Amino acid sequence: MSKLKTQLKCRIGDQYLPIYVRTLLKKLEDDGSVTRAEVSKAAVNFYETALEYLDEWASYYDEFCSFEWTNLNCPIPAWDTIRNSVADIVGRMKKLGHEVNEDRLYDQLNDIRVIVTSELVNEWATSKFDTGQRWSDVFKRLNADYSAYLEIGTLVEFVLSVPGTNYLWLHGTKLIIY
Repeated sequence: MSKLKTQLKCRIGDQYLPIYVRTLLKKLEDDGSVTRAEVSKAAVNFYETALEYLDEWASYYDEFCSFEWTNLNCPIPAWDTIRNSVADIVGRMKKLGHEVNEDRLYDQLNDIRVIVTSELVNEWATSKFDTGQRWSDVFKRLNADYSAYLEIGTLVEFVLSVPGTNYLWLHGTKLIIY
């Protein structure tokens, strides 16, 4: 999200117009339909409106950044690193009536940590796997049915189901476990 905001700020500062717009603008200027200043003003207004919208609504999603490890874009961090986000997710799930055995969850995360290596993450990136495909691959590699990894499966499904948070994962996806 911060990258998108930075890009919008740069576009505002530079009064950036994409090549397609500049090409059309040339034709419209030749026809006398619009001026470059009018189009630049409209573009800047659009960028500013988008930035205002993100500032107003995206703050809700800042609290979900601690769950980014669930996107599997890097090896799963050590327990000390993710303990607070796991506790937060478990707390949210309990409020919704989902009980989570934290001891089993810890063991499941350790099983997964062995599988999700830098090499595997690179392989997924090369193959353009989205988050759901990555998790499906993890469960296939564990060679286990869903019930054996119910805690982590439920946790990941919960995180990926939070409306609007798929910006963290580039491709919002439904977790599919085979």
